[in-house]
Amino acid sequence: MESTMTSKGQITVPVSIRDQLHLATGTKFLFFTLENGDVVMRPKVHSVKNLKSLLPKPSRVLTDADIKTAIQEGYAERYADH
Repeated sequence: MESTMTSKGQITVPVSIRDQLHLATGTKFLFFTLENGDVVMRPKVHSVKNLKSLLPKPSRVLTDADIKTAIQEGYAERYADH
C-alpha cells in the first residue's frame, strides 16, 4: 500500500489498515526506528490507568493481610498436587 505525505507532513492511513486496527479519528501514534533503519508506526495504546473508570468500585478495600491470604490460598490450590 502507498500513501503520500502532504506539505504539512500528514499522511493518510489506508481504509483497510484503519479497519484492521480499529483506528478512529484522533488516534495517536508512536514511531520507532529499528537498528536496520526501518521505521515502525504503531497506534498508541491507552495506559492501564485509563481502564480505572471501566471497573466498578470495590465493595471494600483489601488489606495487606487479605492480599497475602489470597496469594497463599491461590498458591496452595495451584500446587496442591505437586
